[in-house]
Amino acid sequence: MKNTNWNLLLIVLFLSLIAVSCKNSKDTTNNKDVSTSEVKVDETMEQPSDSVQFSQESLEQRNRTVKGMVDSLFFRIERTSCFGRCPTYSITVYQSGYVEYHGKRNVEKIGFFSAWLTDEQKNVIIQKCEEIDFFKLKDRYDANMTDVPSTILSFQYEDNRKVVVDRANAPPELHIFEKEVEMILNHLEYSEVKKY
Repeated sequence: MKNTNWNLLLIVLFLSLIAVSCKNSKDTTNNKDVSTSEVKVDETMEQPSDSVQFSQESLEQRNRTVKGMVDSLFFRIERTSCFGRCPTYSITVYQSGYVEYHGKRNVEKIGFFSAWLTDEQKNVIIQKCEEIDFFKLKDRYDANMTDVPSTILSFQYEDNRKVVVDRANAPPELHIFEKEVEMILNHLEYSEVKKY
């Protein structure tokens, strides 16, 4: 009988602890909801834009966005890595002509660099995209292979946007296009923005 009373007392105590902890948990949750709803957004803070944003933006790009000049993607080329000595970098061109170069591995320029593309150079890229009918290319050229780097191309013109991944089996015209655009973009006068 003594053990039964003792067991009953322990059960009551245990259930009381559970009830109190559940009540505290609900109170905490309710307090979180109240505090979240009271948070106000400072209108002067930088707000995300509709433009394509990459993880590493240059200071100048961020400043142009803050000043109200939302600059969207025009063209981007990225070469991915392999286990060998494949050049690994990306070049992003914005509608304004601002260019960001991010050299990662096996390239002459390692780090972040910026330059400007002239309207004439931009028009050459548009013309080259039209020549290969960029918007009608497949989204992906690939094969069942390992350790093959990819070239990822993005082009946004007027109301069209297309991303093409070239890993293997792409038409020769696409490879020629990649080389021609790289010739333009790799020969700009880049200024170093940030070193690794």
